[in-house]
Amino acid sequence: KVRLDGASKTGELIPLYSLVRETTIGEGCYFGYLLPVGKESSLQSEKQVTQAILHQSTDSIITTDTKGIIQFFNLAAQTEFGYDSSVVVGKNVKMLMLPETAAKHDGYLAKYLK
Repeated sequence: KVRLDGASKTGELIPLYSLVRETTIGEGCYFGYLLPVGKESSLQSEKQVTQAILHQSTDSIITTDTKGIIQFFNLAAQTEFGYDSSVVVGKNVKMLMLPETAAKHDGYLAKYLK
């Protein structure tokens, strides 16, 4: 976390914290956020900030572990798939697939992890 100053459109000083991390999406891809000083206590951890941002995406975002177990299911995914996150988190992502795709999914994961 780095402390820096930003400026509003009117030139007003905005004290900020900045955090940037490389993502696993691809080489050279980064994820970052700015958080106004004084508001950082409302989100206790980097994980909470990241989840808050991902929840607000208009794109469906689903994360799984290496076994295909859903770890995160954002609001857009809830709308698109019709499941509340409390129903799918902890379940295998195959529940969101057609049976013919789900039957091949473990193989896809195994190939990816090699």
